[in-house]
Amino acid sequence: MTKVWIIDKQRSFRNGMKILLEKENPKWKVDAFGLMPNLKANDLPQLVIIDPLLQDNFNYQVNELKNKRIPFAILAMEQNKSELLRLLKYRANGYLMKDMNTTLLIEAIERLISKKLFVHPSFGGVLLEYSTYGSEKDIKINP
Repeated sequence: MTKVWIIDKQRSFRNGMKILLEKENPKWKVDAFGLMPNLKANDLPQLVIIDPLLQDNFNYQVNELKNKRIPFAILAMEQNKSELLRLLKYRANGYLMKDMNTTLLIEAIERLISKKLFVHPSFGGVLLEYSTYGSEKDIKINP
């Protein structure tokens, strides 16, 4: 069984995503939380999907995941360039969007569980601009 955690304060979203993922792959054990639970050594997930905008102490949580070497994906709703660029600075294993279609979401999670990276196209464009221009202030941000 592959353990996946979804951390999002929006109960209906996280529970819906849990049902969807477990239906798509019965080998996934998905737990949904409003806040990140304690990371116990004997009960760690293989992947954490987390909405950073709704979490308290997000920097601390990211550092905990990195220290325990747990792959994590940032789940964003905003498509604002400056916000996406801010999220890229966390160096997550994956960057997902809440409005992704099911096929792409499942593909992304399979890649992440296999220790591969996944970047949603919305993040990809911002990442390409950043790597081309080198700094946030040089990227033209459309409100």
